[in-house]
Amino acid sequence: MILSCSTLSLLSSNDASSSYINASPFPHYVIDNFFEESLAASIASEFPSYDSQFLDAYSNQIEEKKLVNHWNRFGPSTYQAFTYLCSSAFTLALTQFIKSENPLSADYGLNGGRFAHA
Repeated sequence: MILSCSTLSLLSSNDASSSYINASPFPHYVIDNFFEESLAASIASEFPSYDSQFLDAYSNQIEEKKLVNHWNRFGPSTYQAFTYLCSSAFTLALTQFIKSENPLSADYGLNGGRFAHA
């Protein structure tokens, strides 16, 4: 399993969805223990340190940023999580959770998610 049981339950909860929509100062919802615990531990062990040469960097007037936007640079557990988070099943569940008229699109390039425009 990828997501924790509590996350799966929250994503199908009308109360949690309403809390998301009505949150201030903007719609948001914090989900603790999002991934199943063993997967989260595995992802944490695979993740590079901030000083790693594995990471690309941006440094300019508006940002100091470390990033990796190549799936194949990550370990198998992280890759598995990315695959699930980009799946149509997950993006549909999120679209329904936030009650959006526009479907969410997956961020296959790891560049930052956005709404798809119909």
